[in-house]
Amino acid sequence: PLASATQILFAMFFGVFFFALYYRSGSIIPGIILHALVDLSANLNVLYPGADPLPPSERVFSRTPESALFAVAITLPLFLIGLGMLRKEASTP
Repeated sequence: PLASATQILFAMFFGVFFFALYYRSGSIIPGIILHALVDLSANLNVLYPGADPLPPSERVFSRTPESALFAVAITLPLFLIGLGMLRKEASTP
């Protein structure tokens, strides 16, 4: 349950940010590029010579409450930036 809850928050934070990026830019291309960079950075260990990465079926997103909190804390700024990008702009008189 902890890993699932963490993954839900992680996906929601990224989702809000990517939607805000699309909403503000009017194009899906910046989101595609950023998503590719995030995926690449998450899998850099596979490119390391001699690396023995875990198969996806054995990866656990969060094993402890501390690692779950860390994952949420790392992605929280994206969520807050996304919310800031979605706020209604003040109209000028």
